[in-house]
Amino acid sequence: MTKRGLDVGNYSLKEYPGTNIKSLVSSEENILGSKLHLEYEDKHYYIGEGNFETELNKSNKENFLPLLLTGIALNSNKNDVFQNLVVGLPINQYKTNHEALENLVLSNKVKEVKFNGEPRKIIIEEFKVYPEAIGAYYSLPNQDDVIIIDIGGRTTDICYIVDKKVKESSTTVVGTIGIYKDIVDKLNSLYSLDLDIFAAEKILSKGYFEIDGEHTDLSFVVDILKKNFNKINDELIMKFPCRTEKIVLVGGGYKLFEKAFKNRYVNSSVADNPIFANSIGFRKVADTLWI
Repeated sequence: MTKRGLDVGNYSLKEYPGTNIKSLVSSEENILGSKLHLEYEDKHYYIGEGNFETELNKSNKENFLPLLLTGIALNSNKNDVFQNLVVGLPINQYKTNHEALENLVLSNKVKEVKFNGEPRKIIIEEFKVYPEAIGAYYSLPNQDDVIIIDIGGRTTDICYIVDKKVKESSTTVVGTIGIYKDIVDKLNSLYSLDLDIFAAEKILSKGYFEIDGEHTDLSFVVDILKKNFNKINDELIMKFPCRTEKIVLVGGGYKLFEKAFKNRYVNSSVADNPIFANSIGFRKVADTLWI
């Protein structure tokens, strides 16, 4: 029996320490070949290819099971059959949807698959859903009172934990996918281009963008980031003691707002493993659930 903490995010599938692949699933193979190929029930899934799914409710996502099975297969072998898993849902979805997601997975608990051509049997013995951000709390070296801000692909979860219990939580619709889309939509409009959202990730990483060999004006990006930071910050100010409690940033989008938070809040910091924080925490939850 193997205990796992998988973060099946809207933007990427993550498991500590090294699995971090985009949450894309296609039924068509890339013409140059695909690195991750999953087959089951006479269907082919090419992982890391295609487009992001627009459904916000993870329990209704068509891609959830293929991504979950890929996550299991990536860090196991054909002899590692039995799996005990903890995954997450955004805080605002947890109460309403966690049972539906658990039922979905447990009704598909035995799967005969092929992963990159190798026949595999996967048996999910135990499966639990845990709230994101709260999962990240368990990744921290000390479980002190803290406000966790988890910036994900579609949403940002804010969770205030006191005496190891949730005192307040909130979710706002700010995430990397929406921010990247705003950036490329602006560039496409200004320069008659057809960029996809992955171009925005590269632009932010490099810090510049060239058209016809010349750097373009990216000053509008600051306005987009500021608008989205303000949405998070307004929620933080209204509902949380953000000036008196420690604030910790986690999630794949932490880099977008790290500087803004540190400029605004001297009591803010970034977790040691911000991108894998939920995965690490989910694994610790699994260790306590199943001895």
